Amino acid sequence: MNRLKTFASFLRILCIIAIPLLVALFLIKWFGGPIPIYSDVDDSIKQTRLYAGVGYWYTGGITLPPLIIRLLATAVDGVSLVLFSWGVFCFIKLLRLYTLNEIFSETTMTLYAKISRILFAWTIYNPLKFTLLSIITTLAHPAGKRVIALAISSDDLYHIFITGFFVWITSIMHTAYTLKQEHDLTV
Repeated sequence: MNRLKTFASFLRILCIIAIPLLVALFLIKWFGGPIPIYSDVDDSIKQTRLYAGVGYWYTGGITLPPLIIRLLATAVDGVSLVLFSWGVFCFIKLLRLYTLNEIFSETTMTLYAKISRILFAWTIYNPLKFTLLSIITTLAHPAGKRVIALAISSDDLYHIFITGFFVWITSIMHTAYTLKQEHDLTV
């Protein structure tokens, strides 16, 4: 039990340190240099995505100022950061409960279910985020050079499958815990 408490404390400290670091890197990404472009096969590989594009559409229209583009891209990418941070905060709560020897309780089962749903939403949002960022980051390009890139990678499909399986398992765990509680009350 002490190993679990020690490991949970270590992970809590690591998560508490990681969140401000992720926010700082996020702000540097969007406001510390040139605007990242999410429109090209080479750019998507640079973004560490295995590219399996559905298609490109070149669009015309108005040109937006770079600050507006940065703010729009920050908002779209920020949704992903908020979902991830919310999941990490729930994980920190779960680890705190572990350090208090509350391993199998209603609160921990609820946190497991919440973390799995947040993770699933984050996983579903990432391919959508790539498409939205391809539109937003090419808005400053001249007419005919703006891109809507629809892409989903095999990693995205794999992550959706794994997180869906995690949601299913945690819902089974929560249902089993609820049935056990009801059974304990009737005996």
